[in-house]
Amino acid sequence: MIWEIRIKEAIGKVEIPSDFDVVLDAESFLELPVSIRHAHEVARLPMIHRDPFDRMLVAQASLEKRTFRHPRSFDSGVRS
Repeated sequence: MIWEIRIKEAIGKVEIPSDFDVVLDAESFLELPVSIRHAHEVARLPMIHRDPFDRMLVAQASLEKRTFRHPRSFDSGVRS
């Protein structure tokens, strides 16, 4: 997810604070490398969504038995 944010920052789609790395270090995020197993899972997903970043997040969450929550769900209390 952080790599997607940084890519979007680099192409001018989002602005992030200059101390973004410090903010992230203060949080308790699980660092999850992209593995070959995750890439294979992306290929098995139905083509409901074509965005490669989103597909990788879903594949990782599925294989690693993690709950994926879209940032907008924090406002509404709805789980995605």
